[in-house]
Amino acid sequence: MARPRGKIDVVCQNPQCRYYLKEKGKDIIKSGKYKSTGHQRFYCKHCKTYFMATKGTPLYRKHLSEGEIITICKHLVEKNGIRSIERITGHHRDTIGRLLEDMAEHAERMNEYLIKNLGLTPFECDELWSFVKKKQKNIESRSPNRSEEGDAYIYACIKRNTYFFVAFSVGKWTQETCGRMIEKLSERTVHPFPQAKIEIFTDGNDDYTYVLPDYYADTCIDYGQLVKIREKGRVVRKEKRTIYGNPDHGDIETTDIENFNGILRERNGRLVRKTKCFSKRRWRLECSIQLFQFYWNFINEFKRRTSPAMLEGLTDHLWTWQDFFSLTILN
Repeated sequence: MARPRGKIDVVCQNPQCRYYLKEKGKDIIKSGKYKSTGHQRFYCKHCKTYFMATKGTPLYRKHLSEGEIITICKHLVEKNGIRSIERITGHHRDTIGRLLEDMAEHAERMNEYLIKNLGLTPFECDELWSFVKKKQKNIESRSPNRSEEGDAYIYACIKRNTYFFVAFSVGKWTQETCGRMIEKLSERTVHPFPQAKIEIFTDGNDDYTYVLPDYYADTCIDYGQLVKIREKGRVVRKEKRTIYGNPDHGDIETTDIENFNGILRERNGRLVRKTKCFSKRRWRLECSIQLFQFYWNFINEFKRRTSPAMLEGLTDHLWTWQDFFSLTILN
């Protein structure tokens, strides 16, 4: 009598297979290991193809061990730049840069898949200044890369109290950059109604005033602004303004997002105000924040063995880097 086959968690990685990335109906068996890497090899009986256990994950075709990759990822989310990680680990900066891009691409897919149907508890939004390649005053007026280089602003949104990092966008100080962030916010939350409004609080940036109506009806949103009045560079008073709906003035506050901005600058070396660890390309800045977003929401212990994602009910446990690497989106 044949021994029962053990459970196999992987799915077929062949795009031409009718069971590609499908759990139900798959028929996969183990078929030895690859000599070069030691990774498990699998065989799909439907399409009759072999594939590696790491295919479909960011570890695929990586020559570094999983432990070395985890070490690099930990450095990436703890303020270290690519060149400093090169000095610490001994791996070439190009290897680390490519690894950052692959991890960020995987993190983006995971964020899109896992962050959805968030509740309508208050959201706070703000902007962080940074720069790409050189500061704005050093950009030549005829530079062909003027739209990419110079000042870069990160529009960010978090959930109040849980510090769940909902969405961000990187670009110039424009309504278009703001709109990309609000679009992600609208996709990742439950749909608001007049009886269950979404609450959003920001500083005095008018970009939100013009962008929010493109995504939310006036009857479905309570939006307020906290405007800081400055004299000689000092904040002398704060004004709370109702823009849409009827928010409670006691709730109009941006303390959490301003604190979170400090966390981002503390944990991402590219966002330090005076630094040599600045981004040379904008998409590398986006990659670093994309990876940090997943780490902060699902892996980082926010308080008492809980992550922001656990507080929001998106998961029931603290994730590990191994969980992040191995997760595959199933159909």
